Amino acid sequence: MLLVLGFGSLGYRDYTAGRNPWKVMSAMILNWFRRTIRGIGQNIDQRVWLVLILVILLAVIVMSVPVESNRPDPVMLQMTMDAASIQTSIPYSTLSVQLTQTPFEAVVAEIAPTLALAGRQEVRQYAAGAEADTERGRIDWGALQAIGAPNTEACSDARTAWSTALPNEQGSLTLYYVQLVRPTAIMIRQTYNPGFITRVALIDVQGEEHVVYEAAPALSFQCPFESVILIQQADYAANAIKITVDQSASAGGWNQIDAVELIGVRYN
Repeated sequence: MLLVLGFGSLGYRDYTAGRNPWKVMSAMILNWFRRTIRGIGQNIDQRVWLVLILVILLAVIVMSVPVESNRPDPVMLQMTMDAASIQTSIPYSTLSVQLTQTPFEAVVAEIAPTLALAGRQEVRQYAAGAEADTERGRIDWGALQAIGAPNTEACSDARTAWSTALPNEQGSLTLYYVQLVRPTAIMIRQTYNPGFITRVALIDVQGEEHVVYEAAPALSFQCPFESVILIQQADYAANAIKITVDQSASAGGWNQIDAVELIGVRYN
């Protein structure tokens, strides 16, 4: 036994003389692996090989089929995040409990409120919020279209102005403003079938209405038409306006309101 080992070690030393022992060892392991695989292949029946091939093909097909994932689509996720950032409430300092934020629709429609100061006391401002007991649409022809500065230039049935749901009904539009003022004037811009405003009232911080205009409905032939309501010596402060229209006698359709400006002296 010792003789065999001795000859083996001598043969190995002779075989590896002048060679890299790591390469020799790798070649021996590779040859052993090839012989083992070849022996296993010779002992396996052809039917077993066929089954193995079918299993591999089935695995490839299953892995190639798209699997529905519960992970959100990155594009939709970004759009949702952008929409959420747009819907952030914009608070205003006001004594009116009904005006707490700029409506989301007003931000989307880019009709956020405007506030202009003429001198140190007079305040001219357009509505920052609005609601109506009837409207032709939630956004188009909706109450929010009366928010902000005028954006309907021509006399037409434009979706950028508020109108009631039906062309021959009565309805009211309530507008809320940022700055509390002692009112001196109201300017109402009507851009379609003007003249059917029958009542205008200012609402003070206690919710009481102060009527500043009443008239019978009558079509005005000037369109667009800007109604100017002057208010003398108001002894109250307000930042809300309620406008009532009566279109029961209208033959031309909706009376549409584009914007309403509240002018007054800053309330301190």
